[in-house]
Amino acid sequence: MTGLPTVLLVSFLCQLWYLGRAVSLSQSGGLLELERLLAHHRQEIKSISSIWMSHDQDLFIADIKASKIYHVSSGSPESLVVLAQLEPDEKAVSLSGDNDGNLYYSEFLLNRIQKVLLCCAEQGSILVAGKQSSAEQGFTADGEIIRNKAMSHPSDIFIDQQSQDIYYLEVGVCSIRRISSEDGRVYTIAGTGYCEQSTSGDYLVLTRGMATSRSFFDLKGLFVNSYGDVY
Repeated sequence: MTGLPTVLLVSFLCQLWYLGRAVSLSQSGGLLELERLLAHHRQEIKSISSIWMSHDQDLFIADIKASKIYHVSSGSPESLVVLAQLEPDEKAVSLSGDNDGNLYYSEFLLNRIQKVLLCCAEQGSILVAGKQSSAEQGFTADGEIIRNKAMSHPSDIFIDQQSQDIYYLEVGVCSIRRISSEDGRVYTIAGTGYCEQSTSGDYLVLTRGMATSRSFFDLKGLFVNSYGDVY
């Protein structure tokens, strides 16, 4: 493989694996497809915070230095389309998408999650969770609608392709949480809302269960498989 510099390619792959995109890559043609889509834009893309590949082999890139989310179509890889404009103060963005043609992104510092309808991106981003007008940090209790309510540094985000529920890490309260696609209510599936150093292992697997009696610290990485198991 000669298109991308090795270090850059490894960096991209680490981000993809870190965000649970290994399955998407495998299903959509793997590393060659990733390289093909990125090869046209080495000079334009400055600093990647997150990268996501859809089942249609389209690539989505959050560039925090340029404060943009780009879309690279597999059918027109030479075209780099600005899908969304990010706030210049935002330094960490995570991407994921669903089967309905929506792209979701979390904004760590601004404490919110938004989505873009790929059919009509010109309409702008739509608020899903957190507050639009402020970056207020706080905790929204289980069972409450999370839109226009406070969040505490959402980071990694993952869309369950069957239920369309949104899973995300809420780093400020060291918890894994889920937003119901049916009513927009938020539920904690792991963590107590307090950050405490764990002594029972380096990773967690939730097999259709919850771990709300266990505290965590410095959570990183999130993946939900087709059975609803959370890693």
